[in-house]
Amino acid sequence: MTRGSSPGRSPTPGLLIGLILTLAAVVVYSRSVNREMTRLRAPQTELADRNRKDSMQLLRLQNNLNLESRAMRDRRD
Repeated sequence: MTRGSSPGRSPTPGLLIGLILTLAAVVVYSRSVNREMTRLRAPQTELADRNRKDSMQLLRLQNNLNLESRAMRDRRD
């Protein structure tokens, strides 16, 4: 007889252990990915907010320059 073909031995315990180990690995990996995504989300949000504020400031400057140029044109005429 070969070693792995014992007639009275069931493969179920080994398969269950393998399933548990696989599920544990998936859970650990999922948690690490989730933690990493959470860690990266904060700087991304801060950058988007900063870009939005900078864009608003540029629009205000552009508006002020436009108003100033109109005032100068009106004074000239």
